[in-house]
Amino acid sequence: MKKICLSVGLVYFLVFLINDGFMASDEYWTAMIRYLPAQTSSVKTLVQSDDVKSPLQILPMHAVAQVAQQIGFESAYSQYRCVILILGLLNLAVMVWSIHILSSVTLNEKKMYWLLFGFYFAIPFILTRPMYESLAAPWLALAVAYGIRYDQNERLKDLLLATIWVSIAFILRQQVGICALGLLILSLLKRKPKHFFASAGLGFAFLILSGIPDYFLRGQFHYSLLAVTTYNFEHGQEYGNEPWTYYPLMILAITFAPFFIMKYPVDFWKSHLKTQRLNIIFITLFVFLHSLFPQKFERFLISIIPLLVFFMARLVQLLYSERSKRPWRWRSLCLLNLFLFIPASFSPAQKNILGLARFLDENPKIIRVYNINETLSWIPEIFIEKSRPQIIPITAEMMGNLNPSDCSQILVVNSHFEDLFKKELLRFEFIKSFSVNYLEQIAYQLNKKNNIRRTPLQIYGCKKS
Repeated sequence: MKKICLSVGLVYFLVFLINDGFMASDEYWTAMIRYLPAQTSSVKTLVQSDDVKSPLQILPMHAVAQVAQQIGFESAYSQYRCVILILGLLNLAVMVWSIHILSSVTLNEKKMYWLLFGFYFAIPFILTRPMYESLAAPWLALAVAYGIRYDQNERLKDLLLATIWVSIAFILRQQVGICALGLLILSLLKRKPKHFFASAGLGFAFLILSGIPDYFLRGQFHYSLLAVTTYNFEHGQEYGNEPWTYYPLMILAITFAPFFIMKYPVDFWKSHLKTQRLNIIFITLFVFLHSLFPQKFERFLISIIPLLVFFMARLVQLLYSERSKRPWRWRSLCLLNLFLFIPASFSPAQKNILGLARFLDENPKIIRVYNINETLSWIPEIFIEKSRPQIIPITAEMMGNLNPSDCSQILVVNSHFEDLFKKELLRFEFIKSFSVNYLEQIAYQLNKKNNIRRTPLQIYGCKKS
């Protein structure tokens, strides 16, 4: 067991050290630009009048960034790395706590929980990102762990603790609040009306308290909760309109469900479903709510990925115990997970634009960035602090007017369009390439038209004599 813990610790250490990527642009526009750089951020400016986010959601990132600045981290990038480290460690600690509680009920799965939380491809990356979904995930897992223990021992204390943890998850990401209904459903299934009202009362108290900051900062009680609800229904179609089956099918894919289609021992599923029934209720409620909205981003599932791992653990353990009977199935599962695990954990997402931003910060003499054929739809400008270069759209015809000896400018083109502008680029000198991870490369190869942004950025500059 010690070797497993050390191996998992090493994985997370390397992720903290190597992976500075962020998953989605929403993570940047509704969070990072609010709490970074710490020198210009304040509690009063964490949310704007038209935001659908609660100030309580951004407060953990803001607090860590402020501490980082106080102890000497001056750049926005170094403060961001501190946020990744500190909040990642907090997430990891809560997950270890969850595993400890759950293992007291399901002793046989303890080692498998540790292995999955260390090496399942989706976990190390998501638990170390300062995203709303990521911050809520371990607290939701802790609520499930205490709720499952309550299901076994029927102690009111465990139910109330589960209520507290799901309420914290709700504060960090409001959409997971629907899972609190699972605790009420469980108490009704157990015919414990006193437990039902105790849990409901405690949850309602948290609901009241969490709405107070909105009242003082924006003049309306639970403004953000009302805003995010109406916004999702009124504007969700602007971000896509996926069918209700999208999330169920996505869950089957990310849990490698086809690998677990096999003959199981007698009463396996009866026992497993009974132990995991609260977890299943949580997952069902979560998926039901998110399936009501037309837009269905993959990152929304981050909050329940630890719950999916709780459910998978016993299935993986059984497959492992029968690996001699099904060697190719076991090896294929491990290889597929490893194929996804390495880039997800150790190759930063968005690293092409993140790398370009850091390059510009390190070269403040560059004051103009020519954006060829709309290569750059956006760039994380908060990491460009020593100068703020002007980003200028440019076409092939306009490139002829540029001075190839001017070292205060660079040209940026993604590899998708590089050959198209090959003749014009001969006048300039290739400087550097900012690559993407191979999952993004695969996404580009499978659908080039819609994944042009998932290609390396090629940088050209002045020709030196």
